[in-house]
Amino acid sequence: MEKTKQERMAHSVELVEALLEAGIEFVPVPVVSSEDKSMLMKSSVARLEAIQEAIIKEALNAALH
Repeated sequence: MEKTKQERMAHSVELVEALLEAGIEFVPVPVVSSEDKSMLMKSSVARLEAIQEAIIKEALNAALH
C-alpha cells in the first residue's frame, strides 16, 4: 500500500508542477519533507520577486512616458 501512496504523491507533484508552469500561482502542494518545503519556499519567493520586478518596470515606464 505504501507504494500506491508514493505513486499518488508523485502524480500529485507532477500535476502541481504542470499547473505552476501554466502560470497558475497558488496551488496546494503536498509537502513530504523539509527539503520539499525548502524548495517550494524558494520557488515561491522567486516567482514573487519576478512579479514584483515586472510591476516596478511597468510603473517606471508609465512614469517616464
